[in-house]
Amino acid sequence: MLLHHHRFSQLAARRLSSPSSSSSSSIKSNPVERIRLPSLSSQDFNSYEHQLAMADAIRPNHKSQTPILLTNLISKCDAVYFWRSLQYWQAAVPENTPVDVELGRSYNTGSRVSMKFGDYLEYLSKVSEQEPDPQQQQEEVAYLAQNELFAGVQSDIPTPHFCSDG
Repeated sequence: MLLHHHRFSQLAARRLSSPSSSSSSSIKSNPVERIRLPSLSSQDFNSYEHQLAMADAIRPNHKSQTPILLTNLISKCDAVYFWRSLQYWQAAVPENTPVDVELGRSYNTGSRVSMKFGDYLEYLSKVSEQEPDPQQQQEEVAYLAQNELFAGVQSDIPTPHFCSDG
């Protein structure tokens, strides 16, 4: 799943850094600025000092309405370690949780199916046990669609205080 997230991140970065031909003329087409922040553990992420550093890094871009891509921000958070394990997902999310799964190589050309999370994990387990076949990997892509973040893993990703509702 991290591999698909990484591919999405690369695609999003490319889309953000190149002006869209369909964008409205009223929207500024500023280039994306990459800001590398220090990587902190989940426990240190919301420290007062780190919150100030993030706010200081973002403030000029907020004022000028310049898009930014924050890098290195959560490279040490719990999700980076735990989410690689299918056993962790089995323990964190009930197997009967309904999820939407995208099938296909491209978001625009794939299809979406609903299934139980346990069935999706079983599929991932079988795929990881198979011998790598580059042709098959390109044709059989199944990844979680736009689902809400599961309650059992929300604490694995720190949210800056200034981004929270409370």
